[in-house]
Amino acid sequence: MCASSCFETHRSALRLWEQLHSHSAAMLLSMRTRGEAPTCGCGKRSPAPFACFRIVIYNGWRNSNVSSGRLCSAAHRWAVSNGARIEGMAGGTRGGRGPRSLSSVNLTMARLSRRSDNARPARSSTPRGHDQGRTMGIGRSRVIGACLAASAAMLALPAATGTASAQNWPTRPLTLVVPFAAGGPSDVAGRILAQGLSDVLGQQVVVENPSGAGGTVGSLRVAKAPPDGYQFVLGNSGTHAWSQTLYKKPPYDTIADFTALGLVVESPRVLIAPTTLPANSLPEFIAYVKANQATVKFGSAGAGSASHVSCILLNAALGVDVTHIPYRGLGPAMQDLMAGRIDYVCDSVSTSLPQIESNSIKAIASTGSRRPAVLPNVATAREQGLDFEVGTWQGLFLPKGTPEPIVRRLNAAVGEALDTPSVRERFETLGEEVAPPERRSPDYFAKFVAAEIARWSGPIKASGVSAD
Repeated sequence: MCASSCFETHRSALRLWEQLHSHSAAMLLSMRTRGEAPTCGCGKRSPAPFACFRIVIYNGWRNSNVSSGRLCSAAHRWAVSNGARIEGMAGGTRGGRGPRSLSSVNLTMARLSRRSDNARPARSSTPRGHDQGRTMGIGRSRVIGACLAASAAMLALPAATGTASAQNWPTRPLTLVVPFAAGGPSDVAGRILAQGLSDVLGQQVVVENPSGAGGTVGSLRVAKAPPDGYQFVLGNSGTHAWSQTLYKKPPYDTIADFTALGLVVESPRVLIAPTTLPANSLPEFIAYVKANQATVKFGSAGAGSASHVSCILLNAALGVDVTHIPYRGLGPAMQDLMAGRIDYVCDSVSTSLPQIESNSIKAIASTGSRRPAVLPNVATAREQGLDFEVGTWQGLFLPKGTPEPIVRRLNAAVGEALDTPSVRERFETLGEEVAPPERRSPDYFAKFVAAEIARWSGPIKASGVSAD
């Protein structure tokens, strides 16, 4: 008798709906999760959980007393104007007021229901395979009112239990997904953070490395995970900002499919090369690459990764077209770089520092705004005459729909872990800059990521690079 399309936990919602209506197929649920916001049965975007209600045929009976088109349009207009209130009532990022606001939902939806009574009735039709002329004579307001009340009840359920469950959370080990192979900068940062979180939360935090496609494989896994806080991903500039432009159809929408948890670290990139490369400064490197661009190769952690896009932007600044060799992480790329099978990598300081200090590779230039504290002798690109700067960041993301109390609990634990002297020292030793407290909040990080997506969209499009 009605349809709703934006409940994250649609299976449990369907069971509740069945109980409230005492039959087995009263609600239609349609979800679109690959790179787009959920849309409802009528094809419109759903800005709030009450966005679309449509006629449903049940056991041969058709409710012909509701104009589905008009009601759907009215519901969409209401949802657009009240989306912020809906999020707050659901325990989302806008206050988490919980079920005390449920009465206002029922009141508003009742008004919407009465308004729809004036809509012109839809033409009656009988489904194939059923007797002609049998029409369910149910009052419009009663039908719609029951549907809306059930929707409001389902929306309020998580808020009613969220605070209580968060007090005891976590009750079992957590999984931190690092979407790159072991040994790379994300893996190093993830394992440092996992240990710190384990100490703070009193539960083991297990690091898993489902790598591939520039980190989007592991990130997509978390986007589809249950929103209970037990699985989260350490994303970076490549996985959650640049990927939105690099792919014609990104495997996920960073804004729509994730809950931003907090910024962890920032770091400049460093241009590294094998010791056999006949260039020791950036001007010498530029001259060599331009003279040999048909045979020169650069490596990265995969198409769309931070190391890939950093080098693509560098190549664009140099005006060269160089062959790209993607790996399943920077660990394997580093092995081939030291062996001379590739010519350069735009790496993070954290993973290249040991090899630089042991003279296994050489650093040509830093791409940050200043020299890395742990590599004071490596001049920036600007210092060497090239107007170029690119840096990367790493931060944590949860599945969309994670209850706000759990988001706050985990964010506080991350902050406590980052403020632990041993954790901070390990990051700083690797050349990573730990995000200050004022830049760690979920709200700040959500705005920061949105700005990063917009900031790099133009340069990436101008470079012509694609991860498809």
